[in-house]
Amino acid sequence: MTRNAKIAFLAALIVIGVASAGWFYAFQLGGTSKERLTQRAFPQRPLTTLILPAAGSLSGVKSGRAKHWPDGFTRKEVSLEYENGMEEFQFFNQNGKRTTSLQYYAAEAGGGRHQRSVATFAADGVTYLSHQIWRQDGSLERAGATLPGGEYEQKYYHAGGTIVSRKRVFTGGDKRLKSEEIFDQKGFRIAAINYRVTNFGINQDVNIFEGGRRKAHFVKNILEEKGEVFGPDGTSVIAQYIKDIAMSEEVYIALDGRVIQTRLSLRFGGSETVRFSSPTRPDITYRQVWRISPTSGRGGFGTGAPAGRMLRTVEEFSSGKSLYTARVAIDGLNAEAITYELPGGMAIVKSVAADGRVFRVTERDSMGKEITSVQPSRPEFVKLPAEMLVDPPHAALPDFRDDSAPPPLYDYP
Repeated sequence: MTRNAKIAFLAALIVIGVASAGWFYAFQLGGTSKERLTQRAFPQRPLTTLILPAAGSLSGVKSGRAKHWPDGFTRKEVSLEYENGMEEFQFFNQNGKRTTSLQYYAAEAGGGRHQRSVATFAADGVTYLSHQIWRQDGSLERAGATLPGGEYEQKYYHAGGTIVSRKRVFTGGDKRLKSEEIFDQKGFRIAAINYRVTNFGINQDVNIFEGGRRKAHFVKNILEEKGEVFGPDGTSVIAQYIKDIAMSEEVYIALDGRVIQTRLSLRFGGSETVRFSSPTRPDITYRQVWRISPTSGRGGFGTGAPAGRMLRTVEEFSSGKSLYTARVAIDGLNAEAITYELPGGMAIVKSVAADGRVFRVTERDSMGKEITSVQPSRPEFVKLPAEMLVDPPHAALPDFRDDSAPPPLYDYP
């Protein structure tokens, strides 16, 4: 090898060595870190980038911009414009977690904007710490805030934004709805509800108020509902009831504590038995049996369709002793037949025409077998007391409906 060739070969070796050392330093000694890529590979990366939603996105975002912290990757501020003209500004800490969100309604004709919401978030950037939302007219619609114990309280407001319409409290851990109160437009409480998880789902413990006093209280779950109704003083119980999938039993009580009426409805039997005191004769009580149409739903949980009711039999008692049982005609006003019990289980049955005339008298033995059957020798007319044919009035049971309730979420955008 000539002297010049040796010199050229040595120079090539030097170039290869220098290049190899640079490669080893760059890639084996930390040269691929995010910071090095930012500083060396993309030295001109802008701190503000454009946000364009994907085609067909359901977010409603039209466009936006994002500002980043000095690393060039972590978001610091995001501004969004929505298809409906609303704007949102989000702020993030150096870990990229959202801390605050501000929303504004679409600009009005004069160019002004009303604020829609302001929200603050916990360290995870998702859990609300506080949240206020205003209607487009500027009135407060709802407001949420974390309580000192970790629970979250959410308040809804009637139109005008000053009177609370609903107040909810959510648990601190899983943010499950724990309790709520509902208020009318004057600020009077309508209902107070507590929720408790059981083996049968969620138990609802409900108190209903009217005019500032407690009107009723009931507890219900998927299997049954039981409760009580209160008198004008808000404490005296005037009705008690229990309902399940098979039956409904109601007891009505006078202010002096006397039971004045009971009702037993059998859902699958399609009947309701009503026992009540005569409003005119203190020693007389009545027992009615009504046939309930299948569309009624009275024997179950829901209110169902209006009950199709037909009075089938009535029975009169004096001082607890049965006097007779009458089968009621389809008009609900007259008797078709009246049965009188005799000693030894025997009975006399009087068949009655529409005008109240008795046209046949039948005697039956204790087994119900006919012994004799004759036409009466003298004209006889019978008429049932009008008060025993009327469905007696009673206190209304709770029929609380909360059809306008917002979703049971501790908070939402």
